[in-house]
Amino acid sequence: MGTAAVCSILDLDIGAIHLNLLGLVVDLAPIHLDITGQTGPGQLLGNLLCGLAGLLDGFPLNNALAQILAILQQINQLLG
Repeated sequence: MGTAAVCSILDLDIGAIHLNLLGLVVDLAPIHLDITGQTGPGQLLGNLLCGLAGLLDGFPLNNALAQILAILQQINQLLG
């Protein structure tokens, strides 16, 4: 039996966030989320998600998410 291939589906880092929304305080600790999929026989969900993740290759989704997170961090700094 061979080894299954592994693909990266999502690798997301969110820094600490502190929001004060008119007296409602929301504190979020840093989060690192890493989701991978295993492909091969019997790995139905891994095969599906790795195939879908492959469709986004070359699409600048990571840049868009990074820019959105940077804007949110700047807003957080202005409010803090």
